[in-house]
Amino acid sequence: MTARGYDTNSEKNGFDKKRVVYHFVMIIMQEVSHFYINMRITPAYLSI
Repeated sequence: MTARGYDTNSEKNGFDKKRVVYHFVMIIMQEVSHFYINMRITPAYLSI
């Protein structure tokens, strides 16, 4: 029973970690994409 409980706990922790990492990756990708969009648009406005 203890081994079984340990397995379910490790599965739950692994799932939570995956979800947290996925969340952080999505935030970072959004920030990077916004940064690149701003870097592309700003020089275009400055050149005009």
